[in-house]
Amino acid sequence: MKWLFVSQRSNIIICKYCIFLVRFHFLYNKAYTNAVGKNACVVILSSRDFRLARKCATACRLLRAGAASLGFIYRSLGLHRRVYSADVDMGPISEFIEAQLKESGRLHGYRWMYNKCQLAGFQVTREIVRQLCKHFDPVGVELRKKRRLSRRSYFAKGPNYIWHLDGYDKIKPFGICINGCIDGFSRQIIWLKASTTNNNPDVIGKYFLDVVLAAGGCPRVVRADFGTENVRIREFQVFLRRNAVDERSGANSYIDGASTSNQRIESWWGILRKESAEFWIALFSSLKDEGAFDGSYVDKSLIQFCFLGKIQVCSIS
Repeated sequence: MKWLFVSQRSNIIICKYCIFLVRFHFLYNKAYTNAVGKNACVVILSSRDFRLARKCATACRLLRAGAASLGFIYRSLGLHRRVYSADVDMGPISEFIEAQLKESGRLHGYRWMYNKCQLAGFQVTREIVRQLCKHFDPVGVELRKKRRLSRRSYFAKGPNYIWHLDGYDKIKPFGICINGCIDGFSRQIIWLKASTTNNNPDVIGKYFLDVVLAAGGCPRVVRADFGTENVRIREFQVFLRRNAVDERSGANSYIDGASTSNQRIESWWGILRKESAEFWIALFSSLKDEGAFDGSYVDKSLIQFCFLGKIQVCSIS
């Protein structure tokens, strides 16, 4: 079917490749249409719409010409889509995928495994890789199909058995540092303090001693991160547990490790950011974007003076 675009000034342009444009005007702009025979349709358009239709028709002609030119160039250079041979030796590919599945490759889906095969120089289709992964690792395929993650299980024997402590540095660039501790069993907040530093071991150690004195005892285990800010807490914990007779006595009562493995407190930081800290991060970032904060000592001191107490209250609540 050909479409005849007729403007209000009786200008006529013909384009049989712009059906979507005409349908758009017909459905939404309620252009007046009148059928002429069986193979044409006359659409009355405004001068502006007529100019748009003429540009569209020109673009269609250029695109058709460009597509033909590109096809000629591809054929002359011998370029074509990747063609996979039907007699591909599957032995090396199978050995490669099986070796990958014995290591961290068991966590990969078939799309990622297909990319690894391409990087290794194997010319194989994605469907073959999918079938091989399903053959060598059917359990992993079923788990990924159900979108289930294999999570580590956390276990604490009871309240005050283990305390997790860490520092929160998301608003530290603005001069306010947060340090917190949470009980691993009950997830009760042991302390959550906003201050001008969370790197001073004397300050962090005082948080610990204040809670121990108020509670009348210490936990059996303290879990903290690597860092000099926790050395005082380590000394206090080891000293308080020096005469214990269980397996967590003395130096065994303190555990340090990577921050990402400190599950309980890291999970709490996510809650804190969602419920409170995100507001302050956005507020201070807007001050920085507007040029009202440049990270100097004076600017940080002003933020500490104005917002430190408020952030302490918001963090606890």
